[in-house]
Amino acid sequence: MPSKAPPGLWVSFVEAVARAFGSRNQVILVILFALWISLNLFSSGVDKLVEEVPGLKSGAWGAIVRMLPLVILAVVVYRGVRRAKGRIRLKANQDDNPQTCEALILFLSPPGKDAPQLRDWLTDANLRHRIADKVVRARFQGPWRMPLEAIGWHVGRLKKIVVIPSCDDPLNPKKEDGTFRNLLDFRLVLNWFLPLPEREIRDVTQAPFNRPGGVDFEKLQELFDVLEEIIQWLNDGGTKDYEIMIDITGGQKVPGVAGAAVALGEGRRFQYVSTRDYRVHSYDPTYNADE
Repeated sequence: MPSKAPPGLWVSFVEAVARAFGSRNQVILVILFALWISLNLFSSGVDKLVEEVPGLKSGAWGAIVRMLPLVILAVVVYRGVRRAKGRIRLKANQDDNPQTCEALILFLSPPGKDAPQLRDWLTDANLRHRIADKVVRARFQGPWRMPLEAIGWHVGRLKKIVVIPSCDDPLNPKKEDGTFRNLLDFRLVLNWFLPLPEREIRDVTQAPFNRPGGVDFEKLQELFDVLEEIIQWLNDGGTKDYEIMIDITGGQKVPGVAGAAVALGEGRRFQYVSTRDYRVHSYDPTYNADE
């Protein structure tokens, strides 16, 4: 079933302002109508005054006086909106049974303690194409359990997976701890466990992203940039924003912040796989008016 587009933050903000503006006065339309009538009468009176007072009709003061009704209306609306905004709060809509999506963006962690068993699992025909099976996913006890849970949730509609690996520590490159080195194994895992038909699996070391050494997981701007590039690439391929889910479970704290922040802007969503019960939760921030 196709995903539904969530409202953008700007739309929800405007709706919340409208609710707050009228939430404590059910006769707001009557008041606005009365204000409109009053301003029209006042404007007519001002025009008549300008016509009758010598020196105002064609002078600068006449133009200023004619602007009075507009200035009064602007002040009234401005004060009303300011009072309404005082009751606006950012609200997080959490969905514990989120809609499935066509595209999933993942941050790659190292395989951890599952690494020695990968080769055995990738030759076990009983495990092939069974990522949707919770028992099969439960074999993973390291960090890769999380992306497999994320993929397993969306697998019925999933068409594209984009993986963001980390680079080596810039201060100590001899450690060789970047997860871009684990991409081959991760691809083998996905290709083995994902059911047919095959999905498009892309990572940022490839074109059009061209980051062969991965991404610095401690540089927020770099993470912002690559996420926006990925979303643009998905959009160009026909995937709408609301069909894209950013999973912030993997990586470190900074990628989590980056993924959540990029998902805020355009009605996008992000998700997190619980470390307690491995359930998938999605989050869609919006604005709400205090009643």
